[in-house]
Amino acid sequence: MNARFFLLMLIFSAAFTLGFVPAAEARPRVAVLEFSNPPGFDSAYAIGAGIAQMLRKRLMDSGRVQVVDRAAIESRKNDLKLSEDGFFDVSTFPQKGGFQGADYILRGKVLDFGHFSRESGIGALNQALGGFTRTKTVAYVRLSVEVIDLRNGRLAFSDHIEARHDTTGVVLLGGDLQSAIGAALKLGSSKFDASMIGKATNKALDQLAAKVNSLFTMEAKVLAVSAEGIVIDMGTTSGIRPGQKGRLFTTREIKNAKGQVVWNSRTVVGEVQVSEVQPEGGLVKGVTGTAKEGDVVVFDQ
Repeated sequence: MNARFFLLMLIFSAAFTLGFVPAAEARPRVAVLEFSNPPGFDSAYAIGAGIAQMLRKRLMDSGRVQVVDRAAIESRKNDLKLSEDGFFDVSTFPQKGGFQGADYILRGKVLDFGHFSRESGIGALNQALGGFTRTKTVAYVRLSVEVIDLRNGRLAFSDHIEARHDTTGVVLLGGDLQSAIGAALKLGSSKFDASMIGKATNKALDQLAAKVNSLFTMEAKVLAVSAEGIVIDMGTTSGIRPGQKGRLFTTREIKNAKGQVVWNSRTVVGEVQVSEVQPEGGLVKGVTGTAKEGDVVVFDQ
């Protein structure tokens, strides 16, 4: 690794260590609120909180977005008002930057969470022999989710996600779902993941994470430009790899008298390719003559 690139990345890493971040982050910041619990489960069962945490991990692992710290969300909940349906009232949200710097807020409800079993026999044969009964157990999860764009207060995404997992001859979680779920629903719990309700939940969250990620392109902000290349704010933790190609966009902003951005446009400059990467940054090469700090690299999906 050349000395200049090392120096740039050292400065970049030191800035994060000291708590300084680039003024404009290319990846959108998403605050994932705790989901409301399904009917029949009170606050003693952390189902909504557990599902929200599992979704946060999926979104963080994707690298498409920055997930707002959970503690930061909790510290602001008392400042926001609940609407009649139990969701946060969007009209009470601060403007961009006010809700711990979030660009989007994701909120949801767990509409269904449980299982049912059905037994079937073989008519007269079953009665005569007293004993051939087939049990089919189905775990079922259904979520209602919305994503709000805090920059304009508009609904960016709304959907119902459902998934099920069924098998034959298996009693789910030892029988009593409510007594088991309190201990089972923990992020990284092998017991929960191995259960039928765990498998149904993971299926639903995989669908949801894919749909949420599809709302956002994989973008990186240009931090520095030199003869060695262009330093961006995305690296291996965001899934960027050497050889990956993208397009460089130069940006133009127009602000009003209050300093608010009222116009934003992008112009394609050319194609770039990743040459070196570190966990939180990368070096791309291609067109450098017209690139400037604050420009954006959009990577191919």
